[in-house]
Amino acid sequence: MESNGSSATSLQSPFTENVSQPADESEEAQAEQNIDTPEPPKTPETVVVEPPYNAPPINFIIISIGEKSLLVNVSCRKANFIDFVKIKCRLHIRDFDMCDLQGRLVGLLNLTDYHFVDHLFEAGQMYVPCELDTKILTEVTEVRPCFPDWEIYHPELAALLQNSVKVSRKGSRGQSEASDKRDLKKKQNALFKKNSFHK
Repeated sequence: MESNGSSATSLQSPFTENVSQPADESEEAQAEQNIDTPEPPKTPETVVVEPPYNAPPINFIIISIGEKSLLVNVSCRKANFIDFVKIKCRLHIRDFDMCDLQGRLVGLLNLTDYHFVDHLFEAGQMYVPCELDTKILTEVTEVRPCFPDWEIYHPELAALLQNSVKVSRKGSRGQSEASDKRDLKKKQNALFKKNSFHK
């Protein structure tokens, strides 16, 4: 019988032994690990600071057409801007530019069709479309606003625009005279070199 009893003890389920022993061993193992290894230093919590909201730049101008005004986004290419203004303002002219209320032309003619125009304008300011009479692309002979009765709405522009045309003529003449002098000097140098080799 003893053999049966001993066999009964040997036939005990391994699950009962494992349940009671590992709990004791795991507590002892954890206690030993806590003694042997120091705790890692605590790092301060990272605080996320969001940057302040920066609004995108205002790229709108106001175009004055008599008693009407038009709000226009100028973050576009020259060709798109000109087409939009011609359609909305019903302009049937070939060459036009924009001027501010101080009579300064922005210089749309100086850009190619693929350049952006936003750097020419001051955001939030009022501009008037002006028709340009040009002999050649670089020389403007006359500037006048493109809408009827502009003398009523912007009487100061007549004198201001004529002054800006005079200034642009002086600048273009000075540049053309300087370039003519450079070309003449190059031709003289070329003739001198040619004649000096033949002697």
